[in-house]
Amino acid sequence: MIPRVFFFGNISGIRLNVESNILAEYTDKTSAEIGFKPLAVEVHSGRKWTSIGDPFGGVLLLDCAVIKQIKISDLDLVNLHDITIINIAPSVLKKQTPPSYKALIPIIGLHAEKQDYPVGLGMVSDFRLVIGNFLKPKIAFTYSNVGGWFFSPMELLYVARRYNWSGLRFRPADFPPFMNGGWSIDYLSKDWPPKWWPDGYEPHPSNVMEGEVPDIKVGEGLVGEFAPPPKTTSPKRKPIDPKLPLIDPAAIRRVKLEEDDSDGWSAEIPLNRPLYDSETLTISLSQEDDDCPLTLAQAHKQIRAALGLLEKSLPQIEARLRAEMGPHKLDYEAFLKTLHSPSLFFQAEQMLAGPKWGFSVEDDLYDFQFDFEGDQLVDFCPVC
Repeated sequence: MIPRVFFFGNISGIRLNVESNILAEYTDKTSAEIGFKPLAVEVHSGRKWTSIGDPFGGVLLLDCAVIKQIKISDLDLVNLHDITIINIAPSVLKKQTPPSYKALIPIIGLHAEKQDYPVGLGMVSDFRLVIGNFLKPKIAFTYSNVGGWFFSPMELLYVARRYNWSGLRFRPADFPPFMNGGWSIDYLSKDWPPKWWPDGYEPHPSNVMEGEVPDIKVGEGLVGEFAPPPKTTSPKRKPIDPKLPLIDPAAIRRVKLEEDDSDGWSAEIPLNRPLYDSETLTISLSQEDDDCPLTLAQAHKQIRAALGLLEKSLPQIEARLRAEMGPHKLDYEAFLKTLHSPSLFFQAEQMLAGPKWGFSVEDDLYDFQFDFEGDQLVDFCPVC
């Protein structure tokens, strides 16, 4: 008994901004119909360039090697477009050379229906998908008629194992999307076939099929033109002291603040120790009073205050995340490793009057947002 259809996610890929009016021009059109006009994209978060981008904002980036590996595996890629990267926000990515990408804009190729499925997470009433027919079988990535998630057939998971694609997340499409934990199918496991559903979960009959699973060794396709380059040895890293402050106070004084579109300041600050799966923290400082803008010294002072509150409040943040996972959280530590792109944000006036500030961190489904007054958590909202 194996799943027919999977949710597809990438927990380590870059994320994009694509203007909706530009994207609409490309939906359900081929490159020939629009004269091979490149799709303009902005990269707004990420830590390293990856072969497969994070499927976010209706666009999935694939590099040329991945495209070849999919096509020779007898899967179709529909709606591939050339792209032009018009802006790269993360400074760490600006220092790296991006792969040669093409953009995949999915078409609706899967019919599904929502079914109520309360899971007691305390944030939303949940549902799972009743999987219908593939309108276009053998398509590697597709949308369904009920939501903007990327779906893939079983064959794509086989490709991911054969070519050792890392950092991906496959979950059965009938497994509720908001049952959000660290669990996903371990498609690179030594034990093969893997566990297709978590223990205690009853698969929906619509997403179950019979069939033999081929014996696939991890990375067995990495030969010839796909063979990896020779490994180079890198110096061993010193163990990280967990008692280190999150940010070196001296580093704050060296932070280069940049003015942003909200008449405020923003910066990306390196961390002394990783925060979830990130080595940097994005800070955004806005202000309402345009007549009395902050000086650079005042901005740095407020940032220091906000960082001190964040460091003090991290146990509350993690306790709330753990509580939100509820009894269905199967592996909390694994879930923490899926979190990335931490961001600290506040308004200058509210920092003086409250202080009020916010923090957010993302995984492949949610942007978890926390609102604080001083060092007390007052609101939590997972935004899908």
